[in-house]
Amino acid sequence: MIRRSLYEGAARPAAVAAIIFVLGAILYPRSLTVFDLNAVVSSATPIVLLALGMSFVLLAGEIDLSVGSTMSLTSIMLATWMGGRSGRVAPTILLALAVCAGVGLVNGLLTVVARIPSFIVTLSTLFVIAGLNLLWTNGSPPNNLAPTFPTLAIASKWLLSTGLVVIVVATLFATGVLNRTTFGGSLYLIGANRRAAHNTGVFIGRSVVVAFVVSSLCAGLAGVYATSYAGSGQTSLGAGMELTAIAAAVIGGVSLFGGKGTAAGACMGALILALLFNLLLLAGASSDVQPVVTGIVLLLGSLAYNRGAGSGGGANWVRSLQGAVMAALRSKGGAGAAGAGKRAADPSAHVQEAPSGRGRQVPVRSGHTSPRDVHHQSAVDQSAVAVRTPPSAGSVLQTK
Repeated sequence: MIRRSLYEGAARPAAVAAIIFVLGAILYPRSLTVFDLNAVVSSATPIVLLALGMSFVLLAGEIDLSVGSTMSLTSIMLATWMGGRSGRVAPTILLALAVCAGVGLVNGLLTVVARIPSFIVTLSTLFVIAGLNLLWTNGSPPNNLAPTFPTLAIASKWLLSTGLVVIVVATLFATGVLNRTTFGGSLYLIGANRRAAHNTGVFIGRSVVVAFVVSSLCAGLAGVYATSYAGSGQTSLGAGMELTAIAAAVIGGVSLFGGKGTAAGACMGALILALLFNLLLLAGASSDVQPVVTGIVLLLGSLAYNRGAGSGGGANWVRSLQGAVMAALRSKGGAGAAGAGKRAADPSAHVQEAPSGRGRQVPVRSGHTSPRDVHHQSAVDQSAVAVRTPPSAGSVLQTK
């Protein structure tokens, strides 16, 4: 199952990454040294970790813009609390990760309980944490890292480096969670069809909160690795990394609308960006060009995946829109005439109305839900779900 998911999710972005690597090797043969290859892997590791965490949130149909500031907060906590003592390395890392988990918990609870859009919640958290970072350090964090801490990120033996181990382990672990656990299957179902997820008994609020916690933990791990690699705490360590993480996940095939994507694809998307950044560095381009390249690659990747979706994807969008329009007409009291006129005008519409006035129940298998089952579940008649009568207030709170 994991092997199949790795292949299906990473095949296309892996091919793109291979092309970029071969192009760089042809243009700059000196980039094939062990030192340069390890440098590429090291620069890609924080992006991979952020992209993997972002994938959990995106699969649920949400977004997390606070990962960059959380990454910087981790760097400051390590540089301040480690106190230059090697015995404090592990406790400080665990404490910093606990704080990061708390940030994710706050983001999730505000999104679920307060019912504030995750974009607004995490954007606010971004500004709050960034401001607290500056107030805490006055723009210059202390450099109290333990002498042995910087060696963690740069340790390597030929091509087997710490960064490579982190990338492989994190990707395999994320893939296993998304494909082999009920939590992972629920994220796919929530992102593909939230109403269907509610009808099957999925605890939507709990899954969304856990997804935000995972995203913040990955941001904390990225901060730990980047701080060790840089050798000092930096208030701007994660500046702009939230957009890079989103771009990497989307380039790797993770949908911004939820319900589609794999951890392996997100990893390959991050490697594509890292290889492009290294290629620009070898070409002597300024670092200011990186955002331009990121934007262009993001657009090209989105166009490629949209074309790959084919006409079937467009038909699904039409049916979804049709169901939403029908639901709006019914809520305004014009369900009878509008529904009859719509069915007469479009015989292919899949809207069916039961004698009670409710849409038919969505058939979902009980038991474990795999991502492939979720994919098929998202293709169930959207319009039949859309025409359900509005749920009660208690049901809304449970759904959210």
